[in-house]
Amino acid sequence: MNHISLIRNNSLFVDAKLTIIILLISITGFITASGQLFAQDQKKIKTDSASTKSDLKDIPNDLGKQKHSPKIASIMSAALPGLGQVYNKKYWKIPIIYAGFAVLAYSINFSNTRYQDYKQAYIWRIDTSAATIDKYDLQLDNGEPKYSEDALLTLKDYYLRNRDLSVILTGFLYLLNIIDATVDAHFYTYDVSNNLTLSIKPVLQLYASSLTPSMGMRLTFKL
Repeated sequence: MNHISLIRNNSLFVDAKLTIIILLISITGFITASGQLFAQDQKKIKTDSASTKSDLKDIPNDLGKQKHSPKIASIMSAALPGLGQVYNKKYWKIPIIYAGFAVLAYSINFSNTRYQDYKQAYIWRIDTSAATIDKYDLQLDNGEPKYSEDALLTLKDYYLRNRDLSVILTGFLYLLNIIDATVDAHFYTYDVSNNLTLSIKPVLQLYASSLTPSMGMRLTFKL
């Protein structure tokens, strides 16, 4: 009986030992599998993070290429002449634009003043009232130049034409300012470095068949 009981105890001990070993192996396998899954997840997260950073890094470059807009340049120049040139960083064009506007504004004011003056003088000259005498009348001695009726009409029409032409040129300069800003914006990122040049250089060549040097020209076009 004791022998049977001892065998049973040994059997139970072996079974318990096997159970513990199997349990330890299972736990070890679970931990190992979990570690591998965790490592894979971390690797995937790092890969996704790197991909996201790469995408975010590329976004400003794409935006930078599309940032300089000809439409914006044209709108800015239409709103205020010269503003599109500031947007294109062509600052040297601004004084030229405003010098043109200043000259045309002076021409409009000068021509309109003379036109109104000669127009009024012509109206007074052709009316039948003796009370209205213009300052250019031949009968007056007031230091002003004297003009006939035909001369007054010619001067009136001349300054009217100059005033209208100055107004048209002002509108043309305004449109030219917009076109210039738009074209400059289109070519803002265009490569205009010194490598894009056409050069012509003199060449001195010596040939084995002749001791006399030969002069020539070398045409080089760099793309």
